Amino acid sequence: MVLALTAGVSKASDRFVIGHVVHDMRSANETAADLELVRELGTWVGVPVVSGQVRVREGSGNVESRARTKRYRKLSELAREAGCNAVATGHHADDVLETMLMRLIRGAGPRGLACVAPVRKLSEGVSLVRPLLMQTRAICELICSTANWEWASDATNHDLSFARAKIRVQVLPVLRELRADGSKRAAASALIMRDVAKLLAVDASDLLEQGKFAAGYAWPRAVCRNVPGVVLGEALHMAFTQVSADKHDRLSQRMLTGIIRAVHDARNDRRDFTLGAGASRLHVRIEALTVTIHHEA
Repeated sequence: MVLALTAGVSKASDRFVIGHVVHDMRSANETAADLELVRELGTWVGVPVVSGQVRVREGSGNVESRARTKRYRKLSELAREAGCNAVATGHHADDVLETMLMRLIRGAGPRGLACVAPVRKLSEGVSLVRPLLMQTRAICELICSTANWEWASDATNHDLSFARAKIRVQVLPVLRELRADGSKRAAASALIMRDVAKLLAVDASDLLEQGKFAAGYAWPRAVCRNVPGVVLGEALHMAFTQVSADKHDRLSQRMLTGIIRAVHDARNDRRDFTLGAGASRLHVRIEALTVTIHHEA
């Protein structure tokens, strides 16, 4: 990505800096070697390099998710310090396909299958852009070899204890045999899913607005029964996001499906569901005539 963005740009050092984040996912020797390689690249293309460190091994939950969150936070800080209004990352079409497959086997809907956004807000005054999403890894490697720069691969990309690495090493090669441009087509499908997700979000927002009251949301059950399950699921996700302390919290697809089925079925007894935990609990009550959602602090 650095080679593509700086190629042929006069005074690239006035327009770009290269940001690098060191974290503790690997040994100190490996991370030091990576940083040195990035500095060599910066010298080669005549662009300054800025770097920062984060610790991700400590804490609960998914370490990859935690690393991603902290890495973007640090990149945003580096961008502001360097006077940049955007952070560009080298995610490519193969990354999109990997993410799509991981979310597909989890049972994700359109929002999940939309995968990574080409452009989104990273922090106040800083956008995240991904200019290579419609290019394959092979093309990215070709850019490097054409420029006589050796492609470097992170050792964790081949650590099969991570689901993504298993898909990258064991699944994607088979898919490439079936369709060489499959990752580009998956990236195109992700863009379509992004548009579908936007339409669903509009319908879900309208539903929440119709049922809004001081303590949460409430609707006649007959109204909710006429709402497609995918819209109900999006409304539940939006309501949960509003109260979640961690905006990366995930809702169980199984739980969402259970609530949607309960709304649509013919039973008239009262049923209660809880989404999330701690300060982010969302309580859903389904009765014969009403559906209610409220936040449990």
